[in-house]
Amino acid sequence: MANTAELVDETPGLGADLDGPASSGRAVLDDIFEIDYSQRLPSLDSPQANAYVAINTERPGAKLFAIVAGLDVPSRAGVAEALTKAEGNGYLNVLAAGPALAPDGEGRRMAFVLDRPGGGRLRHQVNAGAAVSERVVTGVVLPGLLEGLEKLHGQGIAHRAVRPGNIFYASAEHDRVVLGECVSAPPGFDQPLAYEPLSRSLAARAGRGEGAAECDMFALGVTLVALLKGAVPADDVVLARTALRYQSGSIAVVMSSFDPSIRMKELLSGLLQDDPKQRWGIDDVYDWLAGRRSRSAPIKGLRDGMRPFEFRGAPYGSPAGIAHAFAEAPDAARHTLRERGLVDWLWRSCGDKDLAGRVKSLTHLDAKDPATKSSLSDEDLALVCLALDPNGPLRYRGLSIMPDGVGPLLATAMMNEQADDLKVISQVIERGLIIEAVQQSALFSRDDPYVSTCRSHQAYLKFPGRDMGLERCVYELNPGAPCLSDMVRNYSVTTLHDLGQALNRHAGGDEVPIGRPRDRHVIAFAADLMSPGQLQAVRLGAVGATQGAEDCMGDLAFFACIQRTEKTGAMRGMARWIRSRMEPALDSFRSSTRRRRLAVALNHAVSSGNLTDMLKVVRNQVERRSDTQEFNAARSRFNYLTNENTRLQSLLGDYSALARFKGRKAASILALVVFVVVSVLTVTGGF
Repeated sequence: MANTAELVDETPGLGADLDGPASSGRAVLDDIFEIDYSQRLPSLDSPQANAYVAINTERPGAKLFAIVAGLDVPSRAGVAEALTKAEGNGYLNVLAAGPALAPDGEGRRMAFVLDRPGGGRLRHQVNAGAAVSERVVTGVVLPGLLEGLEKLHGQGIAHRAVRPGNIFYASAEHDRVVLGECVSAPPGFDQPLAYEPLSRSLAARAGRGEGAAECDMFALGVTLVALLKGAVPADDVVLARTALRYQSGSIAVVMSSFDPSIRMKELLSGLLQDDPKQRWGIDDVYDWLAGRRSRSAPIKGLRDGMRPFEFRGAPYGSPAGIAHAFAEAPDAARHTLRERGLVDWLWRSCGDKDLAGRVKSLTHLDAKDPATKSSLSDEDLALVCLALDPNGPLRYRGLSIMPDGVGPLLATAMMNEQADDLKVISQVIERGLIIEAVQQSALFSRDDPYVSTCRSHQAYLKFPGRDMGLERCVYELNPGAPCLSDMVRNYSVTTLHDLGQALNRHAGGDEVPIGRPRDRHVIAFAADLMSPGQLQAVRLGAVGATQGAEDCMGDLAFFACIQRTEKTGAMRGMARWIRSRMEPALDSFRSSTRRRRLAVALNHAVSSGNLTDMLKVVRNQVERRSDTQEFNAARSRFNYLTNENTRLQSLLGDYSALARFKGRKAASILALVVFVVVSVLTVTGGF
């Protein structure tokens, strides 16, 4: 148990990070890396992060740089942590990752220290319109990229940011290339549409999903086209040709007006397959480089029907293409789905009786009630699109999400306070649409643990306690994500220790903050990180709280547990904040003398910043028992005196009635005597 004397450091190990920049304008990460904010490296910037010179204080000669992210999108903190533990060739190694002092000294930001490449980006050649020769591609580019991807995929990590602008020459000699960072933004977030596989390119940027090795191989193919051709279609062109991608394959869009050698075309057609099962993997590319025969990869789209299905005057040859068209025009889709045309086309032209039957069921075509038959909800339409394109994104109310992209999309919506998107995402989780998408997709196995995770999140939204709800979902779906509470968001809090220190700083001003020190984000963030032992300590700390004191006792037990188990040191700001809300706990003691004495003890604990001592004061069982015993004794004495008073009043009432009776009797006798006397005197003439 912590003693007051032990709590001597207000912000141990974290003070400099929370209190503002040093005069040198540097931030420290992992104790040995320094980020020099006076030396910007714009040539190494990422789309969501700025680059600066970094220094290893133990190895000052190492060439390093750091990227510092913003607060608009979540980083891949879990991937970054994994990469810090496994160095490899072919990509920029992540040497350190975590919150560091922000460049302006206001709070902290997620920062990553990486090896610094010796050469520039390949993008410069693409931007200049200069094509790279096939000799350079096969001799320099491919070997380096394959080495990096092989290492990453071996760790179960998809890079999801393979593009010319994120590939660097490892040295000034330009004899080897390495992949750039992949941790400062959600997977696929910064990829131009052409570099994303067809299904993921149609999802919201933050909802493209973690993906797998097949996604990187597709992006590798587009990267090679960009280098060999000097350019690839821009996003607006790719979007306009989505129907063509479904009809003829992505290669028809990516390689338009480009005719490489026969051998190179073989490689590109293998990498640009829209079917992940047909797409070439790393071993296939190695075989191709070695001149060994690789498996054939016919160039084709996703056409399934013998004849096209017409929707809004345009022909569509595959169910997946129809799903995309329906999502683009939901009202027209509802009108079409009221008829049997699509069901008949799936049955006869595609020969898929199971799919035809499922669409028929979802569209209520056999319903006897005309109202049911004519109605088609947003949920129904989403399920129809999912049936038509099970490996594509979930399309619901204008938002497209890959099943494994819910976490980053939810975090991004929360970070940017996008209320409409949050409402849609909440419905997608609560109504089980994500579970349906996972179960139908071939991208997930039947026993994938992600299904049980989705069911847990569904329960969080159906029965949202204070530690559940949408907030709990965001932290479970984004491991390592910082707490998004407005009270601490600017400090990029990623640990319970930092949470306690950041809230302590928040409460350290001249005025005590208004409101509770635990909002829904703080509670959900901590619930995701706390061990079973810590959660039990918090519950026990609040056990027995009297009515009206549950919140303040729960808050005190919560932060006392963090202070004790995370060794945060003295927390005077937090102690003062909690003290301002402790009157209900003090008022639960009946004795005014005892309340005054406990208030003095509580204030003493506040001055030391020891929350455990504060908890001891208000949970003092000896004082509680004495207070209860004294109260019960006083109540018994009061009841006794009350009963005695009642008895005496009753006796007094009896005596009073007797006195009145005897008085009346005496008066009657006296009156009779007087009457007799007067009568005698009258008769005898005595008057």
